[in-house]
Amino acid sequence: MIDLSAAREGRAGMRDVAEQVSSACEKVGFFQIIGHDIPDSVLGDLFRVTHEFFAMPPAVKAAVVQPAPDQARGWAPVGSESITFSLDEESPADLKEKFDIGPQWCTGQDWTDSRPEHAPNRWPALPGFQEIWEQAYQAFAATNRVLMRSAAQGLGLSPAALTPKFAREISMLRALYYPSQPEPPLPGQLRAGIHSDYGAFTLSVAEPRPGGLQVLDTGGEWVDVPVIPGAVMVMIGDLWTEWTDHRWPATLHRVVNPRRDRAWDSDRLAFAFYAHPNAEEPVDVLPELTGGALLPSSPPKAAEHLRDKYLRQTSVGSLHDPSGR
Repeated sequence: MIDLSAAREGRAGMRDVAEQVSSACEKVGFFQIIGHDIPDSVLGDLFRVTHEFFAMPPAVKAAVVQPAPDQARGWAPVGSESITFSLDEESPADLKEKFDIGPQWCTGQDWTDSRPEHAPNRWPALPGFQEIWEQAYQAFAATNRVLMRSAAQGLGLSPAALTPKFAREISMLRALYYPSQPEPPLPGQLRAGIHSDYGAFTLSVAEPRPGGLQVLDTGGEWVDVPVIPGAVMVMIGDLWTEWTDHRWPATLHRVVNPRRDRAWDSDRLAFAFYAHPNAEEPVDVLPELTGGALLPSSPPKAAEHLRDKYLRQTSVGSLHDPSGR
């Protein structure tokens, strides 16, 4: 557990926070934070209005369905993806629905191109929904900026060294709804299969309900992540693995099914803020950390990496049961 207060307020203790973040990223692989910029009132509204959305009939939610596999905007139904495919491993379709938004400045008119990571958001006709989600996005993004300053300092850089990488960020806020499971899942089927996230940090909050998040620790054991009131879970994504030349490896995690004796009443709502930098940021070792070594001439860009992963996870396609199982 790391208290971000000193880093967020720019006071004495900032270096201690940076050292804690760096140590957690290097030696543990995940951590939780308090002293962040996400008020309980904002999260309360976010959970309330999003539960209202997922309770709507599928035909109504389909009005804001995700427009394409590589455009993470709007709603996607149960069985629409298998996230383990992102690691080139096959598994049955995940037992979850989701809803995504991107940066609020992605209006569809703020761009001169039609790249999928610049797609406009899709908003359901629910009173207050857009305003609440935009407020939550701002709060998560502000917390990520504090984390990025601490991460930079923990790597021996200036606190502001990584800030320009997020000047035109393509971060996303996602709701993950896991329905109750009155029927047993298919063999090997999970609420979300084993994967690592695709960006920098992932910030996550969830309801304390059956069938939750597990992370793979450095000893190779699956660890249940407790839901701690007021705390936000943080995981390390693929970009940190590349930026630090594997010093900070990405967190492998999954969302497991509830025990069968509790599965009939086990619906669970969680949110994840995926911090992604500017679309053109190289997926490669940070120049400040190379020690003068030569870099590849054409490393992949952050948006290319993201798009490739999305296309893989939705390649489950016809492999999943159209009934949603």
